[in-house]
Amino acid sequence: MAVVKLKDYVFSPAVSVGFDAATEEIKATFVGTRTNLYLVPGRREVEEGFWKSVLSNTVTMESITLGDKSIPEVVQSMLLAPDTTLESLDAFFRRLQETWSSTKIVAIQDLKNLNVSAFCGGSMAFRKQGDLVYTPFMLSLGKAYKNDIKNFYAPIAAELKNKR
Repeated sequence: MAVVKLKDYVFSPAVSVGFDAATEEIKATFVGTRTNLYLVPGRREVEEGFWKSVLSNTVTMESITLGDKSIPEVVQSMLLAPDTTLESLDAFFRRLQETWSSTKIVAIQDLKNLNVSAFCGGSMAFRKQGDLVYTPFMLSLGKAYKNDIKNFYAPIAAELKNKR
């Protein structure tokens, strides 16, 4: 059966996850389910070696596309497809992680706390079991999506908080 937005998943095509060395914002595609958080940055820094990066004083960035489509377009069309299930969605992101190592997959069951804010642009941070501090996951959720993401994860955040 097809996945249902706000019941099975939440989606934001352009969340902010940080800044590169040139202080340009790095955007990512976010999909969250009740069991996993999936984050795919559209660009990443190319590791060229310490000396080359120091001596050249430049940072090389690379982008990802699948065929002629961007990641947000591919993910959005997959979420709208009638044959997409939570299992096929998870399999897609795991395959993507093999080729695009910047892809992040976080299992909700591994978290001790989850903090989702809708203040200003919204943000998400979590603490894994054994961690002392929160790990910032997304710096801005996107104005149009922040309340959906906060409301979707509110019961999960409360459940994690009560487990302590």
